[in-house]
Amino acid sequence: MGYSSSSHKLQTISSFAQAKSYFESQPQRKGSKWLSYQRPLRDDKGGARLHHYRIENRTDGEYYDIVLYNTVMARFYAPDASGAERRLYMGDATQTSQQFMWCVLDKRAVNYDYDNNIVVPVYHKPCKEIESGGNIPFSLEVYVVDGKIDISRSRHTPHFVYRANKDDRQHKANMLKHFDTFVLMAMMRLPEYENNVTIDYEKGRAFGGDPIGHSDRALMQRMLMVEPSQEEVEQFFQFGQCVFDVLASKRGVKQRDFTVARRWYSGTQPLSTYAELDKKITPEEFRKSFHNKIAEALQLGAKSTRIEIPQFVAVKDYPRTAIRVLEKVSA
Repeated sequence: MGYSSSSHKLQTISSFAQAKSYFESQPQRKGSKWLSYQRPLRDDKGGARLHHYRIENRTDGEYYDIVLYNTVMARFYAPDASGAERRLYMGDATQTSQQFMWCVLDKRAVNYDYDNNIVVPVYHKPCKEIESGGNIPFSLEVYVVDGKIDISRSRHTPHFVYRANKDDRQHKANMLKHFDTFVLMAMMRLPEYENNVTIDYEKGRAFGGDPIGHSDRALMQRMLMVEPSQEEVEQFFQFGQCVFDVLASKRGVKQRDFTVARRWYSGTQPLSTYAELDKKITPEEFRKSFHNKIAEALQLGAKSTRIEIPQFVAVKDYPRTAIRVLEKVSA
């Protein structure tokens, strides 16, 4: 049975009370695969065939495990004397596991708790400081009191980002300085770029653009080392045309009354031209974009400084990209 066709039918369990109630409501299934402490997570006749989706109670009610195949994805402990409930989670990078987390555990890899204004991640690398019976790996440990996370007792796998430091930025500036004269010459060709511009949806859409080819990367490397030939200079200027085309295409896609060429376009309405753009490309915009493209070709995006992000960081402070995770808390 395909995963996508069965996951939405599984029982949702997000607390000890739900786990206990569901487990006790299910009779022990027949068959050699089903052990006395296991129950299927699907409450119908088809559940008996889905041993890989199960809930387990090995400790006479001390805690319940939610299991996908052989991985314990979550563990719910009985509340302690203070009423705090300990919950453990383990993430996974596979689509199957992420879908299971969402359908069964009501969790994603990154969860935004807007009531407490914090980020609660369930990373796929374990946090070594989370202790559990049987050395089962987990990446998130939360203590929940009256429906709210007690941050002082909770933890998750440490995470961090890399940021460019002063030396990184200086190195990038030094490398780009080699191209200043050629970029200035390209800027003098802006009227020519305007006349030959190709405005295309694939170049202008979100996350679109014009990928850098191997020949362009090799050209930038050669220009750093030797004086380029006239043929190489012309190739550099053609690279500038590609930069201009992307800028114009992105501006055209954003403009409401602008008709952009698409692969599937077969309408009778004529395509819009560069002259119909409300806002034209300025020399400074072109220069910055050209520099960024050269830096990309030369892989000048080094970020050497590692900055650890606080545990359960505020929603507004959580980086949306380039998150790295540690397997243990740094000393």
